[in-house]
Amino acid sequence: KPPSQDQFNDASLVLRITVGQRRLLFLGDLGQEAQRQLANSGTDLHADVLKVAHHGSADQWPELLDRVRPSVGLIGVGAKNTHGHPTRSLLASLEEHSVATLRTDLHGDIAVVERDGRLRASVR
Repeated sequence: KPPSQDQFNDASLVLRITVGQRRLLFLGDLGQEAQRQLANSGTDLHADVLKVAHHGSADQWPELLDRVRPSVGLIGVGAKNTHGHPTRSLLASLEEHSVATLRTDLHGDIAVVERDGRLRASVR
């Protein structure tokens, strides 16, 4: 039996990068079950910047934002995508968690930098 799309997505590369005192977490295309397993693995997932999984699809683990506690969320998603990404429920959850959200479909290229001890976004 060939692997499902979910199995391919859950095999995504996940990176947590530390730059100075800042942490960034990139979740690839992980679905909610893989996100839950990662969070329950004992790995410290706290990050200042979160690259939201799977273009902001509906396949998100609801408790993830409580574990990561990001101040900035990045969503890489194509303009006029036909998948409905990012979902309204995800965007509402990010807003409820006071996560400043930037999307490539609305903002284009996004760079997050630290200036004067604060994270700032630059878009083009």
